[in-house]
Amino acid sequence: MGKVKQEGDVVDLILQQHTQIRQLFSQAEQAEGKKLAKIFSELALLLEVHEEAEEKVVHPVAKAIASDVAEARVREENEAKKVLKRLKDMGPDADGFGELFQQLKEAVDAHATHEERDEFPRLREQCDESELRDMAEKFAQFQALKGGQRRPM
Repeated sequence: MGKVKQEGDVVDLILQQHTQIRQLFSQAEQAEGKKLAKIFSELALLLEVHEEAEEKVVHPVAKAIASDVAEARVREENEAKKVLKRLKDMGPDADGFGELFQQLKEAVDAHATHEERDEFPRLREQCDESELRDMAEKFAQFQALKGGQRRPM
């Protein structure tokens, strides 16, 4: 299995994906019917694979640096996973989908903001550039294996 070539470090990669996730939420809010179903499916896959890659690659390092900060992010992720599962089970045409979708959007945005403000600066302070680049390659490779790596917009 070959390496996935990744430009930048793991923080750069995750920030790019946060932007993609926020764009997909925005697109989904403007869509309906089959278009909404397609966007939601893409968003759900990206969220699932993104969080799983963070669990495998980033969280072990983040916990060693600041366990309280990392544990708070894991709790946020676990709550968002529950809401995402409910949304997937109900489907975009179900009553209450829009309200629950808004809750997920707000939770994911708050989580991303917390990572960007509290976790990423610590990673960049405590890890050297080669470690951060190695984490980016592992992160991208994991996502490629899971089928959730999304091309830049």
